[in-house]
Amino acid sequence: MDLLILGLCAVLGSALGLGLKLPAPTFIGPMALSAAVHMVEITHGSPPLALVIMAQIFLGTIVGCRFKGSQPVDVFFALRLAIVSTVIMMAVAAVTA
Repeated sequence: MDLLILGLCAVLGSALGLGLKLPAPTFIGPMALSAAVHMVEITHGSPPLALVIMAQIFLGTIVGCRFKGSQPVDVFFALRLAIVSTVIMMAVAAVTA
């Protein structure tokens, strides 16, 4: 049942993300919906490890392809933003845990 709920989160979250015009809608929409169903304890399940690994490879490939043709200065700027965002998210997680 948990996998069905997570699958629905993926499909409905993508549609929701597109409808709300979120940045990276097919990534953020399902992630936000999955977080919501976990927070209200509708499900405690997580996808199989093999599926998580495949998804990370797929998403990493997509992100990497977006940098094709970019100048190194642009890549380093994006890297700095990513590092700052990661540090902020980790700090928020540490404070709220």
